[in-house]
Amino acid sequence: MKNRIWYDTEFLDTGRAIHLISIGLVCEDGREYYAVNADAPWNAIAQHHWLPDNVVSQLPLAGPIGRAAFTGWASFQIDRKNSAVKPRQVIANETRDLILATPRPRLWANYSAHDHVALTQLWGPLTSAPQGIPWRTNDLQQEIERLEAAGLLDRASLPRQREGEHHALADARHNREVHLYLDRFDALAAWQHATLRLVERIVGDQTALDADATTQIRAALFTASPDFGHEADREADHG
Repeated sequence: MKNRIWYDTEFLDTGRAIHLISIGLVCEDGREYYAVNADAPWNAIAQHHWLPDNVVSQLPLAGPIGRAAFTGWASFQIDRKNSAVKPRQVIANETRDLILATPRPRLWANYSAHDHVALTQLWGPLTSAPQGIPWRTNDLQQEIERLEAAGLLDRASLPRQREGEHHALADARHNREVHLYLDRFDALAAWQHATLRLVERIVGDQTALDADATTQIRAALFTASPDFGHEADREADHG
């Protein structure tokens, strides 16, 4: 079932509230969505030390970003004629419809805690989220750490994002790319487990393999399985 939805949000975090700037979603079945919140607190965003250069610069703008001489605050105008710039309520409705069009949707993001809040606050408090919207977002970082702990993954081998970092749709697409890469290692783990059980049967049913033997066999299996581990590394290197 293709029910995974990868997404990313850009937002202003004041420490008391999370204000949505933009959102991008990529569905496992190929659907995509991108929107910029026309109702975001743009004056506060302009005064932020990081957002104008890294997030606002990638949004639809009516002209270049300027800087005030004394305060250093940014000056810009969102291009409200751009089709991606929409009222918050429209984004809430369109995002709801996209998610609910997916059977048993599973949400995924990278460092997902704030993303989930930014998403669900489109509809107000968490308890106001439309029926069928998941109450949690799975975190890619947990998958990465799980595979690292199992000795299956070297974090340095993860696909690198080549452009568009902090553009919500580009980040959502990259989340999908990373997750599909991680899927290979889950397949490797299943193959290793089945092979270890076969080895135990071959060496005898008296006792299970001890921890050292299991670790050595896992390492040998990883080396001998280019379709999972090293092939994935080569694909990441050559894109």
